[in-house]
Amino acid sequence: MSTIWYRCFRQLNIPVRGILTLKYSTSCHQPSSKSKISFCHQPSMHFQPGLSSIFEPNLRLTANHSIIDMGFPQIRKINEIIDNPKNINVHIIEPPQISQSIEDKIPEKSLDLPTIGVQIEKQAARLIVIRRRKMKKHKRRKMRKRLTYVLRKIKGKRELNREKAFHEELLVQIRAAEKFNAKEYVASRLEILDKERVPLKWQGVILPEEMIRKLIKDKREKEEQKRNKPRLAL
Repeated sequence: MSTIWYRCFRQLNIPVRGILTLKYSTSCHQPSSKSKISFCHQPSMHFQPGLSSIFEPNLRLTANHSIIDMGFPQIRKINEIIDNPKNINVHIIEPPQISQSIEDKIPEKSLDLPTIGVQIEKQAARLIVIRRRKMKKHKRRKMRKRLTYVLRKIKGKRELNREKAFHEELLVQIRAAEKFNAKEYVASRLEILDKERVPLKWQGVILPEEMIRKLIKDKREKEEQKRNKPRLAL
């Protein structure tokens, strides 16, 4: 009988490490009674002689059991929830007491409640002036929004007139540069430099220009005579 079981096990071709679990069990029926006896294959199992039993294979593929139900205890990966824990801490830990007492700080200043009967009116001395200023500002914005394109046209004309005046000034400068004569300019500068400058005063006295010229000439002649004194030659 053991050889039959060994052949059946070899025909199943179950790998050593399988994902799907295979459970094999058989049941024997007795003709006298309708009771059913189910058992699993074990290597040390012996059948009772004299029993006319009919074996019915029962194969079940499940993912939560071992490959073959050999009667060994199963290892569960999911931890079971402990409904009745063994170690129970009966003592309740009380919260720490606060040494310093916390008191609500009452403000020293107090606010008086408004009176029910008398109502204070809101007064504005310059309310009309402020309103007029706001209305002017509002109307100015409204007018600018309405005359947007007209104002742009006026601004464009002003810029165009400014550009025309600038070009005219440039043309005048170009014409003056074309008429410029360098020789005449240099001669006029030299004439100004060579011109004798006559002072307005002579020894702190205002005199006419001709008299001052004559006095200057006499002074120069006296200086030349002092330089060119006649000397005796040996």
